[in-house]
Amino acid sequence: MPLYLYILVVCCFFCKRNDLEVISATSQNWAGGIAGLSGTRYIISVKTNKPFDNLTIDRLWIGDKFMVFKLSSLGNRTGKIEFQKNDTLVISVNKRNLPDFMKVGKNDDSGGKITEDPEKPFEYKGVALIGYKTGNKRKYLTVEKFKILKQVNYP
Repeated sequence: MPLYLYILVVCCFFCKRNDLEVISATSQNWAGGIAGLSGTRYIISVKTNKPFDNLTIDRLWIGDKFMVFKLSSLGNRTGKIEFQKNDTLVISVNKRNLPDFMKVGKNDDSGGKITEDPEKPFEYKGVALIGYKTGNKRKYLTVEKFKILKQVNYP
């Protein structure tokens, strides 16, 4: 019996925990405003599992589509790249389905300008893929599924 306990302790010691962890992910369809305007709002909350001196979340794919997003931090460290263990970061996207008469230039559906449209780096299982850097090392985090919220209809 002590041998099993020893093996369990050794396995737990060598198990590597991800730097980041998805704690919630929601999607909510919406419609309203100008006739024909609708979209989906995605919110992904991520927890840091260790402190970071240099963390940059800079890529997001939902399905096969590269998305422009906003990143905020719960607390007063918004805009900084230093994070403590258990900080919560919030990634938000408002994907708009624009009527043809509103489409101008090479803007993305979330209203941001597209400066690059990278292909997703690999096929992944899940609904979204987050790309981030810790220092110069590129890493990825998969979002398994979105909790779908009730549609909002604006006047």
